[in-house]
Amino acid sequence: MGRVIGKPLEIINTLCQYNPTNLDIGTDAIENGKPADIIILDFSKPPTGPIPITEDNIAREIMLMNYTVDTVVIGGELVVDQGLMLTIGDKHIRRARSVIESIDKRV
Repeated sequence: MGRVIGKPLEIINTLCQYNPTNLDIGTDAIENGKPADIIILDFSKPPTGPIPITEDNIAREIMLMNYTVDTVVIGGELVVDQGLMLTIGDKHIRRARSVIESIDKRV
């Protein structure tokens, strides 16, 4: 992984504010008629353990992808609830894990 220069919170703010896909599409507030894509992350039990809650810690952990996704709402539709993907059945998840395991054995 490359070295990150700058404060994590400033980097996250810059990415969010100046990302071309976020400009002029009404993502500045949660209100009726605005896009309803929301991700709720759980920092109490990420892969490496609980994280002290400070702005810089949260931003750093987001950049390092060190969190558990708890809830995802896309277009107003709940697609992940308490970490469970509601749009994919168990059969597909088992098949994907099987494919990944077979690839791991070959590598």
